[in-house]
Order: sequence, then C-alpha cells, then structure tokens
Amino acid sequence: MSSPLDSGRGMGINPRDDATQLGSQISNEDVLFDAAKFNAADELRPDEYILLYLVTRTFLPESHMDLSMCRAHLRGNRSLFSALRTAYISHNFASLLFHDAMPDDVKERAPKQGQNTTLSTSGGLQDLQHSPALSFRSLFKAPYVGDTAKLLIETLNHEREMYLQNNAINNPYSWSISVVKASGMGKSRMVEEAGKTVFTFPINIRQETETDKKAYHPPDNKIRQFFEERVNSNDKTQQADYMLLLREMFIRALAMVDAYFPRLTGADLALAWANYLAEGETDMEPGQHRRQFYDKVVGKANEKISNRTKIDLDILERSLKRNCDRLAKRMQPVSDGTNVCFVYIDEAHSLTQAVKDKNKEHKHSQLHNLSKALVTIIDYPMFFIFLSTSSSLRGYAPAPSYYRSERVILGSALIPPFTELPIDIYEDKVIEEFGSMTLIKACEVGVMVRFGRPLWYTIHNVDPNTDVFDYAKNKLSADGKPGHETDSILAVLGVRMGIVFDGKEITFDEEGVTVDEKHPYWIQSRLVESHMHMAYSIPHRQGYMHTGSPSEPVLAEAAGRYLDEGNRRGMMIEGPK
Repeated sequence: MSSPLDSGRGMGINPRDDATQLGSQISNEDVLFDAAKFNAADELRPDEYILLYLVTRTFLPESHMDLSMCRAHLRGNRSLFSALRTAYISHNFASLLFHDAMPDDVKERAPKQGQNTTLSTSGGLQDLQHSPALSFRSLFKAPYVGDTAKLLIETLNHEREMYLQNNAINNPYSWSISVVKASGMGKSRMVEEAGKTVFTFPINIRQETETDKKAYHPPDNKIRQFFEERVNSNDKTQQADYMLLLREMFIRALAMVDAYFPRLTGADLALAWANYLAEGETDMEPGQHRRQFYDKVVGKANEKISNRTKIDLDILERSLKRNCDRLAKRMQPVSDGTNVCFVYIDEAHSLTQAVKDKNKEHKHSQLHNLSKALVTIIDYPMFFIFLSTSSSLRGYAPAPSYYRSERVILGSALIPPFTELPIDIYEDKVIEEFGSMTLIKACEVGVMVRFGRPLWYTIHNVDPNTDVFDYAKNKLSADGKPGHETDSILAVLGVRMGIVFDGKEITFDEEGVTVDEKHPYWIQSRLVESHMHMAYSIPHRQGYMHTGSPSEPVLAEAAGRYLDEGNRRGMMIEGPK
C-alpha cells in the first residue's frame, strides 16, 4: 500500500486545484533580498505559511486551515520552518506528516494513512512535486494572454529602425533596455513568450541566498557565479571577461544550432531553441540542455581567462564582433533590419551594486562594465534586456566619445525603460461570463479579480477559497517586514486616494548618486520595488519616474483592510499623519 503523499492520485489533485498558480505568483522574486532580515529570528517569511497551507490542503482537503491560520500556526511552531524548507528542497513531503509541529488534525490522520506504507526511494511525493498543486512552471506554460510580448518585439525593432535615421551623436550607447515594473506584472513571462519568436538567450542570476524562495525561473548558477566572482575585479578586467563570456556563448550556440537545427532560421529556429533549452525544466532546476549549455560556456570562458597573459581589449573586441556576426547571419541569413537575437538577464539588480572602495582602476558597477562590453556589438542585430522591479537598473552612457579601435563617434542616447506590461487583460470576459454588469455583481470577488494585474485572476482561478485580499494586503505591506511601515502606509493611501509625487529629477553621473531617502525618486523606487506601486514611465535619462496606483479593486479592498487592522484607525486618521 502506498501513501497518498507518494503519488498525487487519490488526493484530488488536478490543474484547477489549490495552488497551481498561487504558488507561482507568491514568490518574492521581485523583492530585493535583505540577508539581515532573512536571518532575523523573529522574521516570518511569507513562503513558509503558503507551503504549509499547500501540504495541509493536499493531504487533508477537508482541513479548515486557511492562510492566516497557517501563518499563526508557524509563529507558534518555529521548528517547522526548517522542516518545510528541507521538504521542499528534497521533494520529500511525506516525512512532514509526522513532524511534531504539524497541525493536530494532520498528525491525527497521518498514522492511519501511514500504516503499512512504504515510501518511495526518493522520499515520496515526486508525482505531487510535478503536479499542478506545487508547480510554478505550469503558469508559464499556460496560453499567453495579451499582446505585450509582441509589443516588446515591435518596440525594440522600432528602436533599431530609428537608429538608421539618427545623427551619430544621437545614436544609442548600446542595444540594451531595462524592464522595470512592480511585482505580479509578468515581466519574466513576457520575455519568455518573446523568445518563441526571436532567438533568445535566457539568463536568470537570482542570488544564491534567494534560491530557496519559490520563484520561477530557477537561476542559472554558473552564470551567476561568473558575475559574483568578478564583483571586485577592476573595470578593464570585468569588461574583458564579459566579452569572453559573450563570445563563448555565441560560439557554442552557433555550433549547437548547426548540429540540432540545421534547416531552421528565423522564428522557427527561435521556437525550436526555446523548447530545447526548456526540456526537463522543473521549478527548482533549469532544463538539462540549458544547464549544460551555460556550464560549458562558463567553463570555456574561465579556461581562456586563466590561460591569458595579458588583456588586449582590441583583440577581444574584434573576436566578439566576428562571432556575433556569424551567429546573427545563421539565425537570419537575409537581414530585414529587425532584431534577430535577444539576451535577457532576469534578477539583474545584483549587477547594479555600487563599488565599495573605488579607485582609479575600479570605479564602475558590473552593469556599467557589461554595458561597455555591449558597445562592441552595437552594429549587430542583438538586443540585451535587463529585468527587475528595481529602478536602480538604469542604463549607463557617458558623453559622446570616440571608439578607441575605430575612429567613429559613439552615441550617448539611452533607450528608455520598457514599462508597458499587461493590466486588465481579463476584463473583456466579464460581460461574456457574468452577463449584464450591476453594482452587486461588480462587488463579487470573481469579477473584481478580472481587473488590474494578472496576478489576482491567477490566484482566484486556481483556488476560489483563497483570500486574495489577504494576499494583496501582504504584498502591499512588504509582508510586514520591519522598516517598511511608513512606505506601507504611503502605498495603501496611494491605492485608496491617489498620491501625486513631485517630479524633482535626480542627475545620475559617473560618480554615483547620494541617496536622500525622502526624495520623491527614491520613495517611488521603494514603492515600486516592494509595495505593488506601478511605474508608468521612466524617461530616457531616468532621473525621475512617473508612477501611480491604477484602479485595481482587489488592491483597493486590501488597502482598506490594512488601514483598519491592528492599531491603525482608518484612512481619515492615518492619512494626515
């Protein structure tokens, strides 16, 4: 006899059950990681109570425990924290049922279910691990809704088209763009969808301290380590190493395309490549082909770096350009003036860290030095995309200058961040599904979740019993993390009544910027990063941003609840403070 936890069968698991997309969207991938707060003994991270809820509901569907009850249970049973994390990482959830700190109803039933049970050699639950109930990947494989991915492709093609019409001095510094948007807006899903049309190198460099957070996609560890190992290298070394990394990536990709997809080009090649890299992918690990690809690229780059006796940037530049050109022509033999390749780096905020001890040889961040490397291939149809909720992910471009190895003038224009991401994408289904709209109908949860960011509909559609307002309230308040109280109040007031920020601009320069926590720019940056605030537009010089809180019924209700709970006394009292 096998335990229900050793197989998803017999537990009522189906694609519409508990947390298919709830788990997918409750990750903190868009929130900057704070190691001190993570390690604080009194800090309750949001993911554990969600995982406890999923396990309890999967094993015991009739359980009355909701998310708030799971949160309260964990606060009183700290020993369960590490057990939950270990179970998730090892995929061994069966052992959790017998843990002393599990809820009483689970402990009472577990011995009965476990009698005469033989666990699988892996500890059980392998079927459940890959079932929709705990799969974040399933959300990304559902049909894509909206045309934002297409809009991204068209926007970047337009930027390249304008390049031919500009004066040299107004040309872009490099073909790179940042995508800055709040949590739940589908940044990663958008670029993945675009990668089915345009040949794409997908890279995720989520930091190691964040990898136990349930977020999709899983990080590409070798690439992340490559950047981490060079954080203290001087600027010239970083630029040379990044050129080598890109060159080896292009060389290996060309060899693989010729070997596995000899007759494909254009969009057909892009789709085949995307499917190839995704093969075998799970919530916790990249696909084996993707992992092997980056492992070998990094290995080859490190080999070249360890064997070099001196750095010659001019030679590296010529080699990088040559291999970039070969790959571009293989992807699209007949050029039509559009982009033939994207390279996107998700969780790219880690590259923006300022240099702690600046000196003559090391002044710039890793993102700046990577951008310098990208200047080399500005004449080729490659576009680099950096994803983050952080406004620190700004571009870098010095004053117009001359390229050292070719006497041509460099442009200095920055391409404005892309902030056009989907909202209200389910509203057209409201009348179709619910008939004529009335005020009473508009107050139903099933209607409210169809407005605003896609996250709300996803959560409710997976499990209508989930309190989406409680989840939204936690996201608005940065999950109650210490030090976020003032920004949380500001965020919820912005949702309820609207707040217009001063358009004071910050000038970014090579020497960095002094952070004034009360400056409108930095306040808005924090709200976008951690409090569901939306960035509507960021101009090309990126010294200020236009942000706000659009009409989202779910957030409005969540904000009202936040203002009325605890020792807070509603908007009329908290607002004037």
